[in-house]
Amino acid sequence: GTPTFIPVGLTPTEHTHLLWTHASKRLQRSKQQLKEKDEEIIALKAQQNTQEVANLQQQLQAKDDEIKDLQEQLNNQPDATLLKAKDDEIKDLQEQLNNRPSAAQLQAKDEEITQLKAQVQQLQAKNAEVVELNKQLEESKSLVDKLQKEKQTLEDKSKTTEQPKQGNGAKYTATVGVGLAAGLIAFTALEHTVRLEMLVIIGIAVTSALVAGGITYAVLPSTQVDGAKEQEVNEMGKRSNKG
Repeated sequence: GTPTFIPVGLTPTEHTHLLWTHASKRLQRSKQQLKEKDEEIIALKAQQNTQEVANLQQQLQAKDDEIKDLQEQLNNQPDATLLKAKDDEIKDLQEQLNNRPSAAQLQAKDEEITQLKAQVQQLQAKNAEVVELNKQLEESKSLVDKLQKEKQTLEDKSKTTEQPKQGNGAKYTATVGVGLAAGLIAFTALEHTVRLEMLVIIGIAVTSALVAGGITYAVLPSTQVDGAKEQEVNEMGKRSNKG
């Protein structure tokens, strides 16, 4: 566009007002140009519609002329069947002319089709996201099942061992593992649905792990002490028997 010339010696307020005035004028010119383009498009569409109407009217006029010729022939040799066929043909042309959709209706249909296509694309994207989320949840559930089986195995082994401290440690490890897996499920679900901040999501996942796991080993430290004391007593008893 035309460059803007700023006079020297203006105050900041005057300078800002002058820039705003120039910008407003440029905006008005742009709006005017856009309006002219719209009017030009409407005129072209109207011209196209006018041409189509003119063609139909020309066909109708030709049929009228043909009917006149037939009517003149009927004065000498009447033919009602041929005349009725021509009348039906003219009625069809008139119905086509009356039922032809306007440019505004066609534009509205085009916009409706565009919106429906956009909605279909959004639904397809949502479906893909749901499929991915279900896949991740299934993987998380499989991990939980695996950790629960490992926990059960470790608990079974801890029942037969002679060192309670080691058994409690295995139980603690398995319990925390299951808790962390539960936290992973919470993390995955929240990350795909709520879209929380990453630090908040991690905090929720860890909290879920602590609550779901129970962490018996950390809550009941007396179990560790009792196991160690029991082992110490057994060793002292063996030494006494040897002595």
